[in-house]
Amino acid sequence: MYSAEEDPHASRIHLKKASGWKNVPDSHSEPLEATLDLGSEELKVELYILVVNSQGKGYDRVLISTERDAGKPIEVLSLGEWTDWVRLRFKGKSSEVGTVRLKLLELSKDASRLRIYCSQIMPTTGWTYPEQIAAELVEQVGPFLQRIGYIQQGRIYGAWAGHRTMMEELEYQHDWFARAAVYLMGNYDWDLLFLQSHAPDYIFDNLIKEAEPLTTSDRERSERYLELIDRTYEIVDRAIGRIAERADEDTLVVVVSDHGVIGFHSTRHVDDVISEILEKEGLLFYRSRAVQPGTKPKFGREEINWSRTKAAFFDSIYIYLNLKGREPDGVVEPEEYEGLRDRIIEALRSYKDPRLGTCPFSLILKSEDAK
Repeated sequence: MYSAEEDPHASRIHLKKASGWKNVPDSHSEPLEATLDLGSEELKVELYILVVNSQGKGYDRVLISTERDAGKPIEVLSLGEWTDWVRLRFKGKSSEVGTVRLKLLELSKDASRLRIYCSQIMPTTGWTYPEQIAAELVEQVGPFLQRIGYIQQGRIYGAWAGHRTMMEELEYQHDWFARAAVYLMGNYDWDLLFLQSHAPDYIFDNLIKEAEPLTTSDRERSERYLELIDRTYEIVDRAIGRIAERADEDTLVVVVSDHGVIGFHSTRHVDDVISEILEKEGLLFYRSRAVQPGTKPKFGREEINWSRTKAAFFDSIYIYLNLKGREPDGVVEPEEYEGLRDRIIEALRSYKDPRLGTCPFSLILKSEDAK
């Protein structure tokens, strides 16, 4: 992401009066320019943008080029438009060709607000076996897109660029999946075709708390998000259908999920809830209170006082007892082990979310019962 305003998710665009450009188009306001550095410190390429006022109603077009020549643009974008996919050579410690496309997300009439989204930059080789298939797929099917809707640059990696952009990339990605699968099935001998779609995981991670009617803070937002979830499954289903059409009567088609998902039945994160319960029970103590309860001490976010702690919570689903003789700083006597487990289970079952009035835990098991 690139932005003319300070944005923790974006690299800063510094607009200034354009100079040194060839073939500058007519503009009712002074043309503005900036550079975009794509890639990383190791491998990058510089693009040039020219912002113009083509209709006399304010800045409305962004020209993107590999050089300061408006007669040789990659694309001239209006609000909400994408460039075509473009191949660029990224240089640095080595040299590598990558594919990318850009989208104009925002442009105010005075150009004080300008945001440009950059898709994931994908190499044209190095992601298949045998090696040559990658270049073949790019040539026959189009550029591959591994991650969708993520902001790739800036201080925070992995933020979302907006739901419309996310869904547009999801559509492209799954259309590519289907076309690539059909191409490979038709041009190579094969015994097993395996395809993984991360789309449901993406969408639920991003939307589930506000999509869930029980926990949403805005009913209209919940309805919009549920529609996006439905649309995601339609996109995935359409790709599966196109691939399954190529299967003959001797081919077994299996669709499977590696895990499920449920809504947040709490207005607070489960890590915070469980850590708070353990603290109130006098079972969990910290040397410091840094950022986020329930996170592993080795990540530096919390420092647990193990000399006083009897139970600690890690990895969103596990509560560990600090058992003497098993743990380096164990304080729980073996004879109190079972009683302490029962006490923790009862405390979890008794907890009620302060706003919803319900218990967020649907299943609480001892380790031997979970096997």
